[in-house]
Amino acid sequence: MILWLPLSQDDAVAVMAKRGVTALISPEHRGFVSSLLPSLVFPTHLDFGRDFAGINTQVDSTGGRIVVMMVGQRGRARALLRWNLPETPGAPARRVSSDEDVAKMADELTRMFGSSALKGGIGEGEEVGLAALRHAIGRPHRGQADIADALAEVLDLPELRERVDKRIVVGPVGPGIEYPARLCGPTELIAFTKFTQAARSLSPDSIDSVMLGPRWSDLVDPHYAVIEVIFSGTERCLKVYKRDAPSAAKVWNERWRLTPGPPDALDDILLEELDRVMPWQWNRKDMRELLRTAQHPDALGEFAKITGVPSLEPLADAPDWSAICPSARIIPRASGPSLFTWRTKAALGSRLRWGSWRPLPFPRGRPTPAAGLATPD
Repeated sequence: MILWLPLSQDDAVAVMAKRGVTALISPEHRGFVSSLLPSLVFPTHLDFGRDFAGINTQVDSTGGRIVVMMVGQRGRARALLRWNLPETPGAPARRVSSDEDVAKMADELTRMFGSSALKGGIGEGEEVGLAALRHAIGRPHRGQADIADALAEVLDLPELRERVDKRIVVGPVGPGIEYPARLCGPTELIAFTKFTQAARSLSPDSIDSVMLGPRWSDLVDPHYAVIEVIFSGTERCLKVYKRDAPSAAKVWNERWRLTPGPPDALDDILLEELDRVMPWQWNRKDMRELLRTAQHPDALGEFAKITGVPSLEPLADAPDWSAICPSARIIPRASGPSLFTWRTKAALGSRLRWGSWRPLPFPRGRPTPAAGLATPD
């Protein structure tokens, strides 16, 4: 989800931390910030002291995916728009809200951010800018990211979403990946180590890449976690997911800030999570120093040296994973009854055998890199 608050970055971090809301806060721009809230649909129970605007992709009561845009405070929406997302990837969403709702949303955004934010300017240009804003909101869109990009064309706003170039997710080998891979697919999959596999969504809709990690983590054995690495310019963000929610994270070379909690507390939590999901021998002191380093030229390479796992940089750089490993495969996207079947299989997992539940083996030894990948010297 994307949320706009008319607060400085420091003030937004303080507000989110005080209320215990996990959020990524963007760099400040004209006194406004943009924050990504993966754990909330809309923070309607929170009082930010002023209005907020947001866009979110969610599931409605019928099971369909929708995009909702809102301006208001604590659930009192003065402007609300809705689009129904199609099952066909890349197809335009269907706007449910009327043209009058679109005009009202444009007026509320102009009031909230100021007429000077309209790229048409003020005076006579204000009407031109307002008309362009109405057109940007009301024209056909393919999803949340497309709407955000349309707004960026006509409004001088902060970054409307976290700048992400690539996302790679690593999780345990097993059937848990089959359902999210088809839901967020097509998904490219490769063996990472003997016990883990790496995946990335190839869907044209960026929200599918965002949802792959949480969806996967919701279907894995509770002994395991799913780790997502986000590549954005020189930034490297590492997140640990448990049961579809981030439990710890670390960003190197960051421009955005993660809340709640001070960096040291977050690093301690991440170190505890790494101890749990990587139970072999590696240097905890060196890892703590790495986590407390804000800027690093090759954070993932150093992480790999400390832990003995392969670095994800080669996978991020490779446009086609089959060039690295011939066993790489692409899982196609599914929908309808077929998707329900895969959801059921993933929920049952491979542990239901001959009428008895059998826990998956939990690896204790140092990981063995898969073919085509190597650990740092």
